[in-house]
Amino acid sequence: MTFLKWLKFFSVVSLMISIYSISTVANADLKYIETLVSEQKFDKAIDQLTILLSEADAEKKAALLNAIGWGYLKLGDYLNAEKNLIKSQKLALNFEDNETAMLASNNLGILNYLQNNLEISAKYFGGELNQNTETAKLYIKLIEIKRNELLSQKSLESGTVSRRKKDFKKAIEEYDVALKYKPRNAAALAYKGYALLRGGKYDLSIDALTLAKNIDPSRKLIYLNLVKVNCKLNSEQGVNQSIEDSQLPKQQFIDWHKQDAEFRHMCVENTYITELIESQKPSSTQLPVSTPDD
Repeated sequence: MTFLKWLKFFSVVSLMISIYSISTVANADLKYIETLVSEQKFDKAIDQLTILLSEADAEKKAALLNAIGWGYLKLGDYLNAEKNLIKSQKLALNFEDNETAMLASNNLGILNYLQNNLEISAKYFGGELNQNTETAKLYIKLIEIKRNELLSQKSLESGTVSRRKKDFKKAIEEYDVALKYKPRNAAALAYKGYALLRGGKYDLSIDALTLAKNIDPSRKLIYLNLVKVNCKLNSEQGVNQSIEDSQLPKQQFIDWHKQDAEFRHMCVENTYITELIESQKPSSTQLPVSTPDD
């Protein structure tokens, strides 16, 4: 089961566990709410749960509040989700309802995870009641992955700022930090490869760009930069191979050559690029095309 499918399944199960734990809920009400949840009609499910909440005994309210909180979470209303889940957790603990307290704590952990409040999320999942649950174990792993992704993205953005300022040494340092947290970050490798190219470290540039290409071959500018660095290395074969590997029409490189002064400058002495560009120029002996007015 993929994570997204699991999360969809868990959302239904989490809600229904809370409701099933309330013995005073009539079967007809239960079935109706279950249908609404399965149809992703969380706003209508919340309406029905709120009615039940107003009629429930104090010790049964915690489970309903948890279900309502999860419904708001699924609607993206994080403020109301948090209010109801916190109330649920406190009420459950007061009545020593550990099952509901655990569910509410897990849901608060998920809520904070979705908002990138990772330290708060980890505290909820690390609680005594739920730290050994499968949900908590899964999210502790997801938190670490997401933390690394966010740190990687932050360093990637800092590197891009430095690159635009033409501070390529600092940019490379930032990209290395991004790669520390997410080694298979194709964007960071591609940007690092370009910064290394501008810094004159051509062999290292090829290494970084090749890794980026292998991870995400759909990034077109990787091939342009591979052509540039092979031009600087005076490698006709490298230029040819980079264009062939791209599987892009040669017209794409001709268009880049027209638009990109850096490309023209770096490849001005490259025979392959020169011949490619010359092949697209009209012949001086070509007869003019006639028109109806001729």
